[in-house]
This record gives sequence, C-alpha cells and structure tokens, in this order.
Amino acid sequence: MAHDGENLWITDPSGAPTTIFEVTEEGALTGNTIPCSFGGSWFGDMASDGDYLYGVNVGGDNAIKVIDLGSGSLVSTITGAWTVISQRGLAYDANNEEFYVGGWNSNMIWRVTSTGATISTFSFNGISGLEWHPNGGPDGNGSLWIVENTPADNVTEVDPNNGWVILQQFTLPGSSGYGGAGAALGPDGTLWAPCQNTNTVYNIDLAEPLSGAGNWLSLDYYEGSVPAFGGVNNIPTHLDATGTVAGESIPRMWCLPRIPTLERFQFR
Repeated sequence: MAHDGENLWITDPSGAPTTIFEVTEEGALTGNTIPCSFGGSWFGDMASDGDYLYGVNVGGDNAIKVIDLGSGSLVSTITGAWTVISQRGLAYDANNEEFYVGGWNSNMIWRVTSTGATISTFSFNGISGLEWHPNGGPDGNGSLWIVENTPADNVTEVDPNNGWVILQQFTLPGSSGYGGAGAALGPDGTLWAPCQNTNTVYNIDLAEPLSGAGNWLSLDYYEGSVPAFGGVNNIPTHLDATGTVAGESIPRMWCLPRIPTLERFQFR
C-alpha cells in the first residue's frame, strides 16, 4: 500500500491482483483504479511522492515499477540485485532519491539508488512491508519501518544511517500471526498498516510527526527506567535554534511504556 498525501492506494493479491485501488482514509473506495499487470503474480508494497506511485512487482521481473499518478501509465522500470527473487516490501526516501526493497523470500533489505544500484544491505526475517519516515529516529534524520509477516508480526523501526540499529518495535494491531502486508506513511507522520487476520488497515501514531523539526531538540538518551511508586528519571534536554525560523515553538515529547497495559503520555 501507499499514501499519496491525500488518499491510500491498496492492492488485493487474492481478489484483484492486477488492480490498484484508491481508498480514502475513512475506508471508502473513490472509484479510481490503476491497472498493474506487469507480468508478475501481483503488485506488492508501494510508495508515493504525490506525483508517482512506486511498486514492487511480485514475480515476473521482480522490479520496481514507476507509475504516473495523473495518467496511471507506467513511466519506467528499475532493476537491481534484489530481482533474483520476488520481494514484498518497498519504501522511498524522496529527499535522497533512494529506495528500500526486500521481502520474506530473501530475508534481506536492499538500500538502493534511484537507478537500482546497491548502497547497502541488511538481513531481516519475514519482511512484508517497508516505509521510510523522513523525520524518524532519535535525531530526526530519518528511519525505516519494517512490517513482518511472521508468527510475531512485529513492526520495527531501524536506522539505516547508523548501522541499521533497531530503535523500537511493537506488534502489528489485530495480529494473530502472519498478518503483515505492507505499510504507508500519512502526511501527518502516522503509519498505515494492513492486517490480513482482520482484513483491516490500522492507522498507528508513531509519535514522529512530519514536522521538519530536524535536530533543534535532542535528549541525552531516549530510553531508560523510572523507579516505581513515584520515581523520577530526569532526562537532560538540549535546544539548538541554529537555522530555525524566529517564533514560538511548543515541542511535545511522548513517553512510550514497554509494558502493554500502560498508556503512553506526553509532556511539553
């Protein structure tokens, strides 16, 4: 799936493997469709910059297909090292014109240029969806979200610019195992992720808005423990206004408990 900044684009490998459907965030079909019969079994995960739709062809040439959203026509095909076997997930970093492509057949993610040349690779099991967040990660420099199709169905954030370190992880909503199937980032920085167990697309708040905040706000550390029964953990916080526009800014920071029964909270 993909988000073009206004609506979602979704494929259905079982019911309509050669058609991409436009769907509103409320779940209504707009009536707009794009044919995606490119010699493969179906069209896998997608990404969009608002002008083009990028999708991974599952089977056939296993390539990335570039589709003009305005006309619905195929513009170009991108191939590379990943095409030796079919992949499932695709993400696009528009700022750096890079793709991330991978799947559960290879259990590998390729970071590639806009022409398909490999930049780096990362081993990861059960990949079903990928999505790039331009303001993700502890420094706001971008991160990659990985959706699994495994018994655990984890959703994992990694930092490809820092040795592919794992930043955080949670379970796909609605999952009872092997439910993951793609991912998309909304214009507000939330993640859209379908679960095949419930036939539902979930909108997940990652607490990483597309604010363009950059590095003006940073913390000494981003995870730790707070003693029970009124304990305190003081986190040194740093502000750097270099390069920012004059005016008032009210930052919000979220604390995400690792205990599922506890709710997250914010402070500002």
